[in-house]
Amino acid sequence: MTSLSNQRGAALLVALMILSIVSILGVVAMRTSMFNAKITTTAQVSTITFDGAESALSAVYNEAVFMPQTDPGSIIFQLVNGYQNGVSEVIDRCIGKNKGELFMAKACGQSDVADSRQLLRAGSRTVMKGFSSAPYLSSISSSGGSSVNFVWYEFMSIGKGEVAVFDAEQLNEQHFAKIGIAF
Repeated sequence: MTSLSNQRGAALLVALMILSIVSILGVVAMRTSMFNAKITTTAQVSTITFDGAESALSAVYNEAVFMPQTDPGSIIFQLVNGYQNGVSEVIDRCIGKNKGELFMAKACGQSDVADSRQLLRAGSRTVMKGFSSAPYLSSISSSGGSSVNFVWYEFMSIGKGEVAVFDAEQLNEQHFAKIGIAF
């Protein structure tokens, strides 16, 4: 039989070793968890900025396709008229979250946000690159003998999604063309 005087604190030493090992494992698990949270946040911010930039480009494209070219508020009208006058116009648009400001005809300001968390700012800049002849539609004659000439107007838009809190931004570029009457 072992006497109590022979043990001399072995149980305390074993308990301290187990406690140290558990503490080290806890610290490692906490650091791993924090690292994974940073990765997840970065991935989420990247997705948010990409989606914001794509939303801005989609709004420009929808305006170019569905708004009449003869409407003075149309991005196509403004760019083509500027180009005709020898001015290389840059048209800014901003995506908002409220009903009246879903697609604003202005550059985004500090208070213009596109999400309910007040994090994302999304907008676009569009320029006219030029025009080229439209094959198969270069000229259509009317019954009165006059002809109408058509061209492809070529544009470039840059969509920008930005989350300032994380100092993150995404730029997406879109080139597109629209057929129209030559000037």
